[in-house]
Amino acid sequence: MPEPLPIRRLEDSVINRIAAGEIIQRPSSALKELLENSLDAGSTSIKITVKDGGMKLLQIQDNGCGIRKEDLPVLAQRFTTSKISSFEDLQSLQTYGFRGEALASISYVSNLSVITKTKADECAWKATYEDGVLISKDGSPAAPKPCAGNDGTTIMAENLFYNTPARLSALRSSSEEYSRILDVVTKYAVHNPRVSFSCKKAGSPTPELSTPSASSVKDAIGITYGQTIAKALLHVQIPLPEEAPHAESMDVDEEKRWSADIYCTNPNYQAKKLVLLLFINHRLVESTRIRKAVEAVYVGILPKGMSPFIYVSLQIDPHAVDVNVHPTKREVHFLDEEIIIQRVSDAIHDALIDENESRTFEYQTLLTGGIAPTQGVSTTKVDVKGKKRARSTQSSEEEEASSSIAAPVLKKTLSQHKVRTSQSDRTLDSMFPVINPSQKDNSSAQEPLKPPEIPESDCLLASVKILRERIALGKHEELTEILQKHTFVGIVDLGRCLSLIQHAKKLYLVNHGALAEELFYHLGVRQFGDYHRIKLDPPAPVRKLIKLAVDAERGIADSGLSQDQVVDLIFDRLMNTRPMLREYFHTEISDDGLLETLPLLLKGYTPNLDKLPLFLMRLGPQVNWTSEVECFESFLRELAYFYVPEPIFSHSDEDERDEGTTQAVKWQIQHVIFPAMAKYLQAPKPLLDRDVVQVAHLPDLYRNTKCKHDANDSFSPTAQSNPVFFKDPDFVRVAETYDTTPFGQIAISWAVHATAVVPKSANIDRMKASIQASVYGSEEEVGTAIRESGVPRSEIFLTTKLWNTSHQRVREAFEESFAALNCEYINLYLMHWPQAEVDGRVLDASEHPTFIDTWKEMEKLLENGKVKSIGVSNFSIKHLETLLPHCKVIPVTNQVELHPCLPETALKEYCEAKGIILTAYSPFDEMQDRSWQSHIIPYTGQSNSLFFKDPDFVRVADAHGANVGQLAISWAVQRGTAVMPKSANTERMKINIKLVRLSLEDMETIDNIHRKP
Repeated sequence: MPEPLPIRRLEDSVINRIAAGEIIQRPSSALKELLENSLDAGSTSIKITVKDGGMKLLQIQDNGCGIRKEDLPVLAQRFTTSKISSFEDLQSLQTYGFRGEALASISYVSNLSVITKTKADECAWKATYEDGVLISKDGSPAAPKPCAGNDGTTIMAENLFYNTPARLSALRSSSEEYSRILDVVTKYAVHNPRVSFSCKKAGSPTPELSTPSASSVKDAIGITYGQTIAKALLHVQIPLPEEAPHAESMDVDEEKRWSADIYCTNPNYQAKKLVLLLFINHRLVESTRIRKAVEAVYVGILPKGMSPFIYVSLQIDPHAVDVNVHPTKREVHFLDEEIIIQRVSDAIHDALIDENESRTFEYQTLLTGGIAPTQGVSTTKVDVKGKKRARSTQSSEEEEASSSIAAPVLKKTLSQHKVRTSQSDRTLDSMFPVINPSQKDNSSAQEPLKPPEIPESDCLLASVKILRERIALGKHEELTEILQKHTFVGIVDLGRCLSLIQHAKKLYLVNHGALAEELFYHLGVRQFGDYHRIKLDPPAPVRKLIKLAVDAERGIADSGLSQDQVVDLIFDRLMNTRPMLREYFHTEISDDGLLETLPLLLKGYTPNLDKLPLFLMRLGPQVNWTSEVECFESFLRELAYFYVPEPIFSHSDEDERDEGTTQAVKWQIQHVIFPAMAKYLQAPKPLLDRDVVQVAHLPDLYRNTKCKHDANDSFSPTAQSNPVFFKDPDFVRVAETYDTTPFGQIAISWAVHATAVVPKSANIDRMKASIQASVYGSEEEVGTAIRESGVPRSEIFLTTKLWNTSHQRVREAFEESFAALNCEYINLYLMHWPQAEVDGRVLDASEHPTFIDTWKEMEKLLENGKVKSIGVSNFSIKHLETLLPHCKVIPVTNQVELHPCLPETALKEYCEAKGIILTAYSPFDEMQDRSWQSHIIPYTGQSNSLFFKDPDFVRVADAHGANVGQLAISWAVQRGTAVMPKSANTERMKINIKLVRLSLEDMETIDNIHRKP
């Protein structure tokens, strides 16, 4: 048997740290102690500042009575207190604190400093503590130092748990710890409505929680927990018993010497989780028995799985309460506990019964003989007072009366306009037979899992802010909306990372691998420095993993290095950057070269660790270790690539793969990754160019089924939809020449020849047909083409102009255009030219109607809803400076001739400052665009644009593999200009609107073209 070990007394420092660990379990428990001290000091304003979840800084500032200077030397020593002086004082305790351990415990696990001032002091005093002892950081004698300060006390606990690494590593992320802190402050703010509370993160200009002073409990609940709860609250009070008038009748039961103030929600409020705020003698405590009792009251009232909100404040005779039963005072014991709990439960039950006389239910009505409403759910007040009455049989007269009430008949929704809105709808997998029962996926009929909350980390690094700004600036609004509101249809090809999603009436084929890579990059930037961890057990040898990847890599010999040399270079690089990897990315590598942890980017999703060797190998050559921004970006890109759920096996091996693993990967893609995309991915435009393809549009599918092929395989629309010119032989010949179907496309192409395509925003992302018709005398034809094309009206941006000969008759000219177009509404109505023309003479600027007169008349057009916006065309800075002071409505756009030979830089800057979109109606210069004046000719590749032949312009275009038209449009868009590209050839237009990303040097080269002779 082993020899007995000697018993020894622990050192005081060890004893104090053990005791501190019992009291200060996490930042929120430290804050609770400090909050109670501030409230004991009579504070009416308490401000909390937190950094990194309270682990870096936890500061609380109050305006209480302060601490006397002579008490500061013993302030942080254990068992020093102003609350009690003897054990008997516990029997009549009226304060939160009493043991004198809180500040002492905090000083043992953090760097504690205190600034305090009483009303009698002429200045504030600052003291710093370590292990309970007053210290001096500058070498001077340890004593409080005078400083500036307000009445009250400010306590700062920095680097919490710095000397207890085990406790520090056991804490959650800073965001979760901050949530716990907010929870504590919120509960005390509710219970102390006459005290002003605020809580914010360090560096944040505004608090995340702020309550006013001199409020009420109900108002505080509304501010902190929401008005929905506040409106549903019932107030229940159990008062103290009245004192007997005579001494001999003072036989009141001891259990009655208590009172309760309760706020609970009525039966109409229900939540998934119970919220119980329990205060006993103003102390925030927990009680399992009280929780179960109040839950039981609501069991027969709320639906199954639903819970209420309850606030309970008990005032019990201090002689009947034992507060010294838990190190953190989280629990208390009191006499007659069962009687008090039963009385509280009965009071809540009685209040609910009284409120239950008028109860709100939600139900759906299904009426025979008609179509039930599907747009919403009717809400009706139902009287449930008294006992449930037996259902009586209706008389024949009642039956006739009720049957005569006609059910509301709604217009039937056509099949081509029905939209998938639920994941319980049929999915792609359900359309194939189940060969093996193990392949059956019951989860396809469930709603998608709710993605976890991932708050953005607090990071002050300029490089990280730059990365976040790049993500925000690169966001493509329409693609992001598609992903946010998509419905998952199914995985088409797991090996090639192809899936189908539906948005509205359109079906998209997406590369879920590319989307997931962008998602994980965004999550990496979002959580920078505050990741959860994946712990590898056992740790993985980094060198061996790198060697596995290098051995499988081809082309190593071309580098001039041996495989061992490459392994050494990558391994040394990772070992040298261990501190950075650990601090910023939570990637920990031990001194022995063992990989212990990896960052977890998305809860519920674990990356394929088979890709770990490749990930580590790529960190060597693919990460730019010399520049901070590029380093962070390239590392997070590699981390995102590591997280992508793409298979790393060849197609020939796919059949041999474990079926269970394949199903697990599919499940994660559908239920974890796609919901996370919907919530967190700010999709950039390059994804739309290469990884998202529209494969079907439901109305188009139905429309095409109504068309019949003739012998030449050309479409012939049905008689009901044929305009006269659809049967014209020349029209049909032109359509067949361009292989255009349906015929509406050639009609639209002819109508928009002079203008073409314009976006609704400044970026040419998703092109919408924009038609300018008035000036070109084609409004009737354009209107007919739009109506007969089958293109939804919302997909067409219709622009027409007020010609300069009509300034004296604005409304009449508009009504003529509106009637000729006959297209529901006009998106944009433009004043084509500033100067009016009357009888062939251009009026002077001082003659009426001036363009100010004309604009005021155009503003009146907005009142009838026939036009959505108004703008100007060919206006200079001088014109705008004259017009804007008289505008009630600022022009939405100014259309001008703009191209590299005429960049209009000053006008662009002026319009941007005034909130006016500058639109280039001639991105290829006016010479080329005047082909509309003659006749429609196919594009031959020749152009009269001077800059198209400029050597520098051609060189930049060749460097990007683009044509000159693409380059001109890309330059205009990248400098923030809306563009109207024009072409008589549909294919040419499609090519021209494929943008290329230009460097600053490229932009400068094109910007300077207009300076050439």
